Amino acid sequence: MVAWPDLLPRLTEQPRENGTAAIHETAAWLVETLQGMGLDVSTVVYTAHPYRLRLAGVLALVGAVLYAWSLRGRRPLLALLVAASFDPARLVSDARSRAVSSTWVQALDGRAPDDLVVSFAPTLTSYYLGRTDFWLRTDGYTKYVWAGRTPLRDVHTGAIVIRNQTELDQLLLAPNQGRTVWVVLAGEPSAEPSRVMRDLVQQLANLAVETRRPGDGRVVLKLQL
Repeated sequence: MVAWPDLLPRLTEQPRENGTAAIHETAAWLVETLQGMGLDVSTVVYTAHPYRLRLAGVLALVGAVLYAWSLRGRRPLLALLVAASFDPARLVSDARSRAVSSTWVQALDGRAPDDLVVSFAPTLTSYYLGRTDFWLRTDGYTKYVWAGRTPLRDVHTGAIVIRNQTELDQLLLAPNQGRTVWVVLAGEPSAEPSRVMRDLVQQLANLAVETRRPGDGRVVLKLQL
């Protein structure tokens, strides 16, 4: 199992509204550790909302407190003014109208059970989809794979690691002719920090029969091999 000190440095990588691969790996580590101690552990899906929705919630709470304070202080006119100024339903509705309307999960609409899943974050996609078949990772993977086993596999999900174009051809493309593949990327291929990773995901993008860009900033590719 990955050691706790090894997880810490990666928690600062590419902060995103709904977490990073490192955050999901850390969560998996905590679950595994606590279960190993004999504790009954369950996980809860949490989807963070955009800041506008959070702000609306705070304003609604403030309005409710002021309204209650006005009534207790027998200030009916002030209570009426607060009620007219703070409309929680309108605040939340306005915030949701600006919220992200779709995520990478919805972007995989149409995925069949036997379709292959390729991901930049296998713990993330496995959590929501039930499995991940391949992990795109060109560096920093050594501590997260089973040592001495080939092909390399993620210790948490069993996803096969694809590190370069050679492995892409040998492990994914050649053995799976005729199959449908869904690729979940962190963002646009051009935004990848390393040249090797940019080239790798760009090759996948060139093979895509469909590219979907949900509102959460991820990129989903559909390949028909």
